[in-house]
Amino acid sequence: SSQYLDLNGQLYKLVIGLLTGLTCASTLANIYLNLFDEHLVNFVPNLCKLYRYIDDGLMILHGPPSAHDIPAILAACNTWHRTIVVPSRAFSIGLQVNFLDLLLDATGSRFEYQTYRKPLNNYDYVPGSSEHRRSTFDGIVHTEMHRLLYTNSSGASFARHKAFFLRRFCMRGHLRSRAHAIASKYNFAFKVSHLKTKQRLSRARDKLSTHFLICQHHAVHSRVIKKVMAKYSHILGSLLGNTQSVHLDVAHTVNRNLFRLLHNATW
Repeated sequence: SSQYLDLNGQLYKLVIGLLTGLTCASTLANIYLNLFDEHLVNFVPNLCKLYRYIDDGLMILHGPPSAHDIPAILAACNTWHRTIVVPSRAFSIGLQVNFLDLLLDATGSRFEYQTYRKPLNNYDYVPGSSEHRRSTFDGIVHTEMHRLLYTNSSGASFARHKAFFLRRFCMRGHLRSRAHAIASKYNFAFKVSHLKTKQRLSRARDKLSTHFLICQHHAVHSRVIKKVMAKYSHILGSLLGNTQSVHLDVAHTVNRNLFRLLHNATW
């Protein structure tokens, strides 16, 4: 009841729903649609698995669907609440479907997946003529390479999407030689080694316990706080039940509304 939107100098009050981009919008939407998931489990025939993130859903059925299963599934999706509507054009069924940014394929002898690119994507990357730092442009390439590694199950599909991205990225005025030099560091061997590193870190993290202490203090410098805490770290360790030494660190938080208030100046 207190959501307002400033658009082109006009102030609008939101009556139904949540503002797109609101920090808690995704969480609240998933909580609200939890009952929708339970509804589908009870009414969709031959349902084996159900995966959903906000408005993207994936159903796995026991065996191929019959002719009357498709209308039954659509009816189940559209009879839970009047505000939830799944049009037939947004509903696809078969051995090859897309879910989030993945194109899933079960037509062959093994399950495959690759990056799904939406037809309406304009690929409007930050242009090379902008005043951003070079590290910003490099970061786009690094990020996309990581995404492609994890959204492709074969080296062939990874290479195809990698070439597609580099072509569209360079069309925005970026140096071809620099983009290709960064992308050349990424291959499927990198993916395997990176996954093994993550597994080792995960196993090491399981042996550690992390505790957070929130202090709201503005008069004392953070170095002083950290020094005092380090002096009495043995007491903290005994309180937390740790037999080993305690590692201390200090982190700072900033009111998230501060960025929004100064958005025009900072951007």
